[in-house]
Amino acid sequence: MEDRIKSRSNPAVKHIKHLANDRKYRYKHGQFVCEGEKMFFEAASSCAQIEKIYFCPETCPLSKDELKKCCAEITEADEAVLCAMSDLESAGGLVFVCKMPHNNHENRPQNSGWVILDNVQDPGNVGTIIRTADAFSMSVAMTQDCADVFSPKVVRSTMGAIFRANMIVKSKEDIMAHMRAVGIKVYAAALDKSAADIREISGSRSAVIIGNESKGVGEYFLENSDGKVLIPMSGAAQSLNASAAAAICMWEISGK
Repeated sequence: MEDRIKSRSNPAVKHIKHLANDRKYRYKHGQFVCEGEKMFFEAASSCAQIEKIYFCPETCPLSKDELKKCCAEITEADEAVLCAMSDLESAGGLVFVCKMPHNNHENRPQNSGWVILDNVQDPGNVGTIIRTADAFSMSVAMTQDCADVFSPKVVRSTMGAIFRANMIVKSKEDIMAHMRAVGIKVYAAALDKSAADIREISGSRSAVIIGNESKGVGEYFLENSDGKVLIPMSGAAQSLNASAAAAICMWEISGK
């Protein structure tokens, strides 16, 4: 094991910070950052490829032997160093680097549904939707202008689903081409008088598009989808948070 890292100017700290803050750097190295006991157990149980672990023996809830079962590259570090690596107030004694998983959406059952994210910008929304899709055994397609799925805020919001999710990140045109190729009906969630009640849509082999938090679903998807759907609401609110709307739509699709 390497000597304990005591300085915040250590190259390892700079690498972790670059992975956390720079999207291009993440994809160049094919790595993303995770932290904490909860995410570690999720990564380990999902057979994620953990490439490097940094931990503080005094504050990490896991022993070195427990960590070594999942990764050979383990380095001790002061808690202050881990906090420098983290974008949280406390790193919980553990920061680790994972290899970006290979998308395996082809292995999803043929009758499973999809949720498509069109320019969804809030990392919390993106992460929560991925978590919900995992709960309903659905796949996720994202346009390239969505919040990056491997950013620390999105990763945390998935609560471990990032290690299991079936995801594709492509252009709008490529997403639609994929849906057509595998026979998926695509519906745009939209507040429109012509929209059908989501409860009336057959969920088998269907996809629902969730749009940008302020602008909704973009024109391309509106024009090329198989129809529009809405969630009937009896209260005064005119719309729902993107992740809340996605959860309801996925519930309806997955139950049919």
